[in-house]
Amino acid sequence: MWHCRVSLVIAAVLATHASGHFANSSAGGDSTLEIISKLKSFRDGVVVILDEVATTMDKNGSSTDAQKVRQFNDDWLSILGVRKGITGLAKDYVLNYMGRSKYHSSNGELVESIKKVSAAIPEKKSASLTEAESLSIRRRLLDVCTAGKKLYENGGSLHAMLGELEVILHMETSIPAFAKSDRAQAEIHALKSLFEYTATRPPADEL
Repeated sequence: MWHCRVSLVIAAVLATHASGHFANSSAGGDSTLEIISKLKSFRDGVVVILDEVATTMDKNGSSTDAQKVRQFNDDWLSILGVRKGITGLAKDYVLNYMGRSKYHSSNGELVESIKKVSAAIPEKKSASLTEAESLSIRRRLLDVCTAGKKLYENGGSLHAMLGELEVILHMETSIPAFAKSDRAQAEIHALKSLFEYTATRPPADEL
């Protein structure tokens, strides 16, 4: 159950979030509404970060990269969709991975990579991130993409989303754009606790 919830966060990416999963309302001892609220906050934060990065890229003259970031935002973080969007990601997860022992016994690398993203985000909230801190977060997010792409089947929505996220993270313009946006940096600090919640909450029967 715990690993199941972790994977859904990655799916909506960064992973939000499958409606079929919410039916298991005892996950981590939290109610369905509490889980939905946390996952919605995660999605909303990622939307803000990508929008801020794209806007800054435009200002810096990197309109092509900005369009790619906006396209990712529109494609994968929209609520509706068939193969893409939150619905497409949820469909791929629920139909092909959720509850399957082969998947849950082999997703440890993905779980660990999520924990390391949280650890890479500093506790401080007032000061701007240093370049080294920003690069560390990007490196850990790339690790999530690598682990997820190995776990999820090529051709599926989850694999495709992580592949496109990987492309964005490799853009030379992404870190400078992120570093110039105070709002994006504030959102990444807020996401730290959500990464921690996702990767460290025990299942209900262990509480």
